[in-house]
Amino acid sequence: MVIGVLDDNPALNRILGNTLTLAGYNVIRHTDPLAFLEAIQHQGKKVACIIVDFHLPGERTGVDVIALIRQTHPFLPALLISGDPSHQAAIQNLPHAAFCRKPFQLRNLLAALNQLQELETLQEERTGDGR
Repeated sequence: MVIGVLDDNPALNRILGNTLTLAGYNVIRHTDPLAFLEAIQHQGKKVACIIVDFHLPGERTGVDVIALIRQTHPFLPALLISGDPSHQAAIQNLPHAAFCRKPFQLRNLLAALNQLQELETLQEERTGDGR
């Protein structure tokens, strides 16, 4: 199972990647939004979930990146991470999205990922859209 991670903080990006790898996931990590978008598009339906930081370099926010990915992967679960709790409101209209506030405990992040994957499984069962 492939998880995409986009965070412009190299240290946190590395920690997330290492933690998810130890949890048994294959991880695509990027600090650049454009490289991340290309990697997710290249991997296609192999990607099970994305973790995206709200604050990114350039003009795009994490919500913008999620919205761009959802154009081709409408049900791809997404976890938005941010140190600002007000950013949680940004995902209210995004289906299959959750919010995790920084700093977070890694077990809480993994629990949020599991919940998102359960939602995706339910959606696939309803629509017959298997990966």
